[in-house]
Amino acid sequence: MLARNQPRRRQSLLERYGGQLGELVERQRARAALETARQNAETAAEQTRAAMKETERANRALRDEMSQRLKALADLEYLANHDPLTDLANRNLFNERLDQVLDRARRTGEAVALMILDVDHFKDVNDTLGHQVGDELLRVIGKRLAASVRAEDTVARLGGDEFALIQVGLNYPTDANVQAERILRALAEPVHVANHKLFPMGSIGITVFPSDADTAQKLQQNADLAMYRAKADHRSSYRFFDADLNSLSERRNFLEQQLRGALDYEQLMIYFQPKVSIRHGKPVGAEALLRWMHPEQGMIPPSEFIPVAEKTGMIAELGEWTLTHACRQFKQWHDAGYAQMKLAVNLSAAQFSLLDVPDMVRRVTSETGFDPTKLELEITETAVMSDLHNAVEVLTDLHEVGVNLSIDDFGTGYSSLSYLRQLPVNRIKIDRSFIAEVDTADTAATIARAVVNLGQSLGLEIVAEGVESAEQLAYLREINCDEAQGYYYSEPIPADAFEKYLREHVGPATPLVN
Repeated sequence: MLARNQPRRRQSLLERYGGQLGELVERQRARAALETARQNAETAAEQTRAAMKETERANRALRDEMSQRLKALADLEYLANHDPLTDLANRNLFNERLDQVLDRARRTGEAVALMILDVDHFKDVNDTLGHQVGDELLRVIGKRLAASVRAEDTVARLGGDEFALIQVGLNYPTDANVQAERILRALAEPVHVANHKLFPMGSIGITVFPSDADTAQKLQQNADLAMYRAKADHRSSYRFFDADLNSLSERRNFLEQQLRGALDYEQLMIYFQPKVSIRHGKPVGAEALLRWMHPEQGMIPPSEFIPVAEKTGMIAELGEWTLTHACRQFKQWHDAGYAQMKLAVNLSAAQFSLLDVPDMVRRVTSETGFDPTKLELEITETAVMSDLHNAVEVLTDLHEVGVNLSIDDFGTGYSSLSYLRQLPVNRIKIDRSFIAEVDTADTAATIARAVVNLGQSLGLEIVAEGVESAEQLAYLREINCDEAQGYYYSEPIPADAFEKYLREHVGPATPLVN
């Protein structure tokens, strides 16, 4: 009976508790699914956090790379527009700003001043004290220039020892001179570099927009012309551009074009000015002087065309032509019987700086057959001192060739016993500016006497140039000067006239007998 009722009881229990058991199973499944979803969510969140961190790292790296690239671009732009030595604007940025300033000035009608400054005697600093000292001097000058201008103005280093300044907002064009004077005063303060006390100076050229020119290129040309005139007239000064300078520029351009054909068309010639022994009153030689007879312009003075030849690089060719023709002419006179006559030829400063001058002299004397011991080469005192080390080397080589050497224009530059003792020179020539006043000014007379005493103490012969009166000659005789040259005896004359001069003052030629 009990066994028959068991299946019915199980079914009853299933009916009674089966629904609850199903709910329990479903809850367990739901709980498991929820746990799985939670775990999946945490995993996804962790993956998201990791991805976000990686993205942040990537973004940070990208920002760093972009910052570095922007800094590199900024550095490149700065280097492209600034001078690395002085940190001033370079020529590139200067040209850009000048164009911008002129564009604005054309709209507003304001005046703009452009200044070009060149440091005086800077080459001497590099040559004597070294480039490190020269670089430090340029840094100091750059800082002084920057401190001398307003924030709206521009200071640039164009290269070497050349600087430029753009001054805007001028009330009157001549107001630029106030700025120039301020700059010169700032430069004049001594500079201490590596135990050296330097006194920098500068020459400034000034031009003004729009009165002088309307373009940046023309303004720069004008400022350059004015600067070179300031340097030529009086260093450590400023000069405004004017129409005369423009005419001078046009004249130089004309001479440059014409000079290139002067040799080809035989327009050049040699004139000779006698040198006379003061003691005996007889000619002892002559200085050869280059002359240019232009078919339309007539006689063009050397003071005009020699600077052009130096600037264009033609001076080497002209110098060799002069030496060759002068030696050839004197060789003819020597062979005709005037063998005692000595020939003097100038070497320009630009020509002297060429290290092949001794080779050129050897070649010319060999080709012409002229005795080098009868040749005297003259070089100015300033040219010697602009590069004393090179001067000693070149003059020593020339001395070994056998030629005589003379320091020209003595008294206008350094006039130092110490440098004369280093040079293998035979003569010094007293500058004509002193000779012109020896009979009227005590100072000039004293200087002339001192030069004679100095030279003779070193065993040198003394030549006075520019002698024009008997009174000047009398004083030179009194102080025992050796030779004289000047219009008192003769102006520079062509070869045929000089030959006549020799016959009149030396006597008929006595040809050499072989």
